[in-house]
Amino acid sequence: MVAIGNGHAHWAQAFIEDEGIKFPVYVDPSRQVYKEFGMQRGRRKVLNSKSKEHSDRAQSAGFKQSAVKGDPWQNGGVIVFDENGDVLYSHVDSVAGDHADLDEVIAALD
Repeated sequence: MVAIGNGHAHWAQAFIEDEGIKFPVYVDPSRQVYKEFGMQRGRRKVLNSKSKEHSDRAQSAGFKQSAVKGDPWQNGGVIVFDENGDVLYSHVDSVAGDHADLDEVIAALD
């Protein structure tokens, strides 16, 4: 497993330390990887009624948004590859807070 963020290396290092991450974390400030996989970018993709619903749900569950690091208008996603580089699973966030279903991600890993 790896994570790819769109910020700077020092932010990635802080993320690794703060969250106790045990897998590689890379940065792609140009967002080329995001573009390659069709991940959405734009103010309306981040700030809309659906993302507000996701935010309210997360806050109700006790999660808190930290300071934004990197491109605040870039949505992400989850891509699972096999050992040959073939895509087994892909979820591109449609708005902020539209996260992949973890059961589907785990099933793709089996």
